[in-house]
Amino acid sequence: MSSSRPGEDRVFGALDTYFRSCSSLTAGDGTRVLAGWLNQVTALLRQAIRQGGVAEDNTDDLMLWKSIASRIGRGGDAMAGPLSAPAGFATAARLLAAATTLTAGDAGKLVEITAASTVTTTLPTPVGNGGAQFAVYNASGVSQTLATVAGGFVGPGIATVVTTLSLATKGTAVVESDGSNWVSVAGSAYVDTKINDVHLFASNGYQKLPSGLILQWATGADVTSSHADLAMQTVTFPMTFPTACLTVITSKINTSNGGGNDYWFELISKTAASCVIALELSTYADVSSPAAAPMIFAIGY
Repeated sequence: MSSSRPGEDRVFGALDTYFRSCSSLTAGDGTRVLAGWLNQVTALLRQAIRQGGVAEDNTDDLMLWKSIASRIGRGGDAMAGPLSAPAGFATAARLLAAATTLTAGDAGKLVEITAASTVTTTLPTPVGNGGAQFAVYNASGVSQTLATVAGGFVGPGIATVVTTLSLATKGTAVVESDGSNWVSVAGSAYVDTKINDVHLFASNGYQKLPSGLILQWATGADVTSSHADLAMQTVTFPMTFPTACLTVITSKINTSNGGGNDYWFELISKTAASCVIALELSTYADVSSPAAAPMIFAIGY
């Protein structure tokens, strides 16, 4: 066993190749695994760990993961060389099995919550710690709560400063101090709050997804079969699509819970702000039938 890498003794062929098994136990026609190949795999893994600034420990199976998490969580450039933690900050993981109050010295660590029940993980004050960042992973099977010694949490979807942040099972949160509060900048908590940033949960409402796609629903005016065939009405969307309406799906609701309203609605035209639908009467429509109303579901961006 050597502590330094031996010289290269392999002959290289094509880059994109795979291992091949022997055709039998005695054939000897499979891929030969040379020490040089194993040495290269070892070197690749070793450098991936060292470039993340992770302390080497032969008993730690998480070294590679810590290096990757450190690089992602702190915006590292894969070509910029090893990450150096700011003075007073660490890069090792911190496993939390109970309620814990973190310190400024924990900034830059991967904080993994493993508690069996819901506990509160409290971050240090963001005041005076501008730029400090925490990456938190909820590895438990229940939701967890993040709190802070001072200040609060802000970010997309958070209308006012809040003192706690909920972290769903297997959820993640990356927060960074702006000198006054902890700002949600990435992770599933960021996505969850950003989704809530644009929505209206009402009879006529909408939901904007992180991709920019917008779902809208609305109900038009009541009609009866005494209306003329192809009578039209305009249904205004709860919000105007910023770019375009892609499609509108129509249906109806029997608003007086009666029978005989044998008619439906069809789409005539659509814009980013509204759609025009027409009443379609069947041969069996009852002129005395109760009222019904059109319902629309629109998708756009």
